[in-house]
Amino acid sequence: AKSYYASNDATNKQSRTYIDEQGRKVTVMSMKKDGNTMEDMFIAGELVERKVNGVVEVSHPTFTTDASCENSFASESPTKDR
Repeated sequence: AKSYYASNDATNKQSRTYIDEQGRKVTVMSMKKDGNTMEDMFIAGELVERKVNGVVEVSHPTFTTDASCENSFASESPTKDR
């Protein structure tokens, strides 16, 4: 059975892995799809950068590493209307 998330449009996929100056494993995955070139950079298995046609996309904060998002609703009191 074919995976629901699989795509038939991916015509060219490549990946390359190397060790950077700090000894971290860096994997860059490139894919051409629908006329666009996408490139994802992973450091130690975590997505750190995504480029589409050479332009870096703004990444969404990951809740596991971004402590500033943990208490984003702390100022709202659930009992303020009592």
